[in-house]
Amino acid sequence: MTGGGIDPRRAASSSDERVLRTFIAVDLPPATQTALGRCQTQLNQRLRDLPTPVLRWAAVEKLHLTLRFFGDTPPARRATLHAQLAATLPTFPPFALTLGELGGFPTLAKPRVVWVGVAGDVAALQGIQAAVEQIAQAVGFAPEEKAFTPHLTLARADRGARPADIQRAGRALMQAAASAAHLAAPLVAPVEFPVSEVVFYQSDLHPQGARYTPLARFPLAGCAAADCATADCGAAAD
Repeated sequence: MTGGGIDPRRAASSSDERVLRTFIAVDLPPATQTALGRCQTQLNQRLRDLPTPVLRWAAVEKLHLTLRFFGDTPPARRATLHAQLAATLPTFPPFALTLGELGGFPTLAKPRVVWVGVAGDVAALQGIQAAVEQIAQAVGFAPEEKAFTPHLTLARADRGARPADIQRAGRALMQAAASAAHLAAPLVAPVEFPVSEVVFYQSDLHPQGARYTPLARFPLAGCAAADCATADCGAAAD
């Protein structure tokens, strides 16, 4: 799979009659995944004494930074979406992000979702996300209702979790974050990672969890497909 082209193994997905569940995201390198896995381990240790398990931890190898979830995407719309993404995304230069602080939705004190934010060149990320949102609306998707909050989801509360149990977990997480700050030992290592491409994904839901399949990869300016290892790779093309 090269450039913004569709993986030959998935080429039929742009021409057949299937409606695919799709989204677009930034992938994470192994070192970043490892740092997030360590954070999950520390947090899980803090929660192990709770009377009722509340959180389901995400598999670190599946973690990604979602820019836009499209949802059900018919073939014709998918083809138009792909074409516009392929024309637009390579005009943006590569950049770097850093793992940020622990957070939660709606709050860390009452966490239905536990996440890690990002720091670094967030303005560059927001610029790409805004372009993706504009394309999404141009091809017929409804505007995103919520403001873009870049994050990496570490865990989700069980659907049947009681509010009281979620609040207990929230207190434990808040205490863990406060203790780490007091000791100057952050729960999340500030690992920097490059953003040199954006990936268009198909998402299939299975009893064992979601399965993500790349449909196309869009290298940023000056980056060869899937082999630009640093955020300043554009300089090499000058």
